[in-house]
Amino acid sequence: MAVAKVRLGLGDVRARLQLLDPNSVDCVVTSPPYFGLRAGSKAMQQIWGGQPACRHEWTQHATRAVSGGTRTPKLKIKGSENFQTVPAQPFAACRRCGAWYGALGSEPTVDLYVAHLVEVFDRVRVVLKPSGTVWVNLGDSYSTNGKWGGASSGKHVNGRTPRVRRSDGGKPKDLLGVPYRFALAMQAAGWYWRSLIIWHKPNALPHPVKDRPNVDFETILLFTRSPRYFYNWKAMQEQATGEGNGNKRRLLNHQPEHRTNFKIGVPWQGADVRRGRAVWSFPTVPYKNGHFSTFPPELPRRCISAGCPAGGTVLDPFAGTGTTLQVAREMGRAAIGIEIEPRYVPMIAERLGISLNHIIRE
Repeated sequence: MAVAKVRLGLGDVRARLQLLDPNSVDCVVTSPPYFGLRAGSKAMQQIWGGQPACRHEWTQHATRAVSGGTRTPKLKIKGSENFQTVPAQPFAACRRCGAWYGALGSEPTVDLYVAHLVEVFDRVRVVLKPSGTVWVNLGDSYSTNGKWGGASSGKHVNGRTPRVRRSDGGKPKDLLGVPYRFALAMQAAGWYWRSLIIWHKPNALPHPVKDRPNVDFETILLFTRSPRYFYNWKAMQEQATGEGNGNKRRLLNHQPEHRTNFKIGVPWQGADVRRGRAVWSFPTVPYKNGHFSTFPPELPRRCISAGCPAGGTVLDPFAGTGTTLQVAREMGRAAIGIEIEPRYVPMIAERLGISLNHIIRE
């Protein structure tokens, strides 16, 4: 069997999406940078909004540093690749037109972050087939509203980064509900929000908090362009548990050969599988190269199995280390990745087991 082709575009995701043919993608599986929880390099900073012809005058700011825990040996347990400390993230705002300059995920408010994400997916819609599906893995964040922002978390002031009081849209300690805000904004933009899937992590890391339950899940949101789309429900079947239920017995009672008193029913036979559920339980998988936002191959495998026809094309507009591209190729699908951070490209090549020269770069 021929090896499925992998294409990789480097740069701003919005510009790279414009280079793809309209209606050419069957399935999108991706995980954007989370709000306030990922450190972005200089290469990841882009201009959002404002007026293209404006001669920008930038006012420099920075988000507050956020501690996701500590990477001490005591906490180096399976799944620790998602445990990190995020330094203060610089950004700038134009005095003239209101444009914002920074890395996606380091916006000062969750509303601005959601608006930027929806802007990206507005361009995804153009390249997605009407029958296509979009699967977005997106974690939540807690508010740090009222904290001082700036270099060194605002404790020190330099000539470039003034101290500003951070206001991310919530009260201090609020759970911001980022996935739900994003989903509702996507609905308002014309997308069909078809499902919310809970990814349960059996090996979730402990959090150093004592006033709420430990978070051991993330969300996967399923969107479509159209009310009718490709969905292979048989690929999502799973092992049934128990000996059946009343609904199954009532279904059999409608078959003449099994018709009985509805109060009694008949035993359910052959119920070894059931329709796929909206809670997926599988562990995180450590990644040796130090990228903190990798998801396990099982996640894109399930999404592609259900949402992409055989021989179709899978797109990951936030490719990271290329997990989605790797799984898509293994499943015989063509894969397109877009990544803004150049240092991730060698990781993608290593993951795919190919030379950098074999990755097509626009």
